[in-house]
Amino acid sequence: MKVLSDYDRFPELPEDIGRTVFELAAENGDGPSCALVSKRVRFWVEPKIYHRVMLRRVAVADLFCRTLLDAETHKPPEFFATHVKVFILAYINVNEKIAAALKKCRGVRTLLIWDLGSEMQEIFGSTESLLSLNPTGISICGQMIAEGQDGIFHHPIFRNVTHLDLACFDEDDLRRWGKNLSQLKCLTHFSLDLRYRSSSPAQMAREALCLCASELRIFIIWCYGDHFFESHISFGDVKAIWEGEVDMRAVTGCMHGRPAELLAIFRDSGDIFRDWAGTSVDPENDFWAQAEAVVQGRRQRLEQVGITTSHVILSFN
Repeated sequence: MKVLSDYDRFPELPEDIGRTVFELAAENGDGPSCALVSKRVRFWVEPKIYHRVMLRRVAVADLFCRTLLDAETHKPPEFFATHVKVFILAYINVNEKIAAALKKCRGVRTLLIWDLGSEMQEIFGSTESLLSLNPTGISICGQMIAEGQDGIFHHPIFRNVTHLDLACFDEDDLRRWGKNLSQLKCLTHFSLDLRYRSSSPAQMAREALCLCASELRIFIIWCYGDHFFESHISFGDVKAIWEGEVDMRAVTGCMHGRPAELLAIFRDSGDIFRDWAGTSVDPENDFWAQAEAVVQGRRQRLEQVGITTSHVILSFN
């Protein structure tokens, strides 16, 4: 950071170029260091620093809440509502300060809520600020909605969701969510991570697809690695899904193990996390993009078959 700290020694450097340099550095993880260079540079890079908020440790969560709720902050009142677009909440308990912080981050577009321990099923009932968010992408555990909480799906948090990544730990999780999927009118991409062993992934895929709104374009069902071995009882199911026989929109995914001939897109849990956070090595090729490529390839092959068939018919005429 020595070069960055010397920035103000070069007044002839055009401001727009200097700003771009620091913003790029902030996007690559050097944001906190850049913010120490000067007030001017801090003003440039703070929107980049707070674009993505990841609360996975208590110490980090406490620091963020102090910063956000500081009465003497130099930041404009709408700073966090404007600039925080990705909010990740995982592996910590949600307290009153975090709930208050969420209220100020109402511009969030990507929301990831993973294992919150014993509070998992109370999170929506006790955190009203969470329900008032209006994201377009959510990654969530099925256990976070308990029996009798169907009314949650009428809140803003689900109103404009286009991308849903749902981890179900048992059939009850899937049943609770399944009866409400049709309420997600904007849903175009649905990822279903089965954390239990289903006897028929193909049937599960068909049932899930029937429950979704008509706008759905991509469906991913994540299965255990051993399902992809020919000796496994579910191999025929995953093969049928992968080849588009179950539904043109359905694709298999695998996070656990990797057979030599994998009939699925492969992303481990770390990859999935980085895809949602926007920190993957290749953000343009996340698991959604890979599934879209599979579905697009199927459609192109069908179109090609249709063209070939038309030529054959014309030749006979």
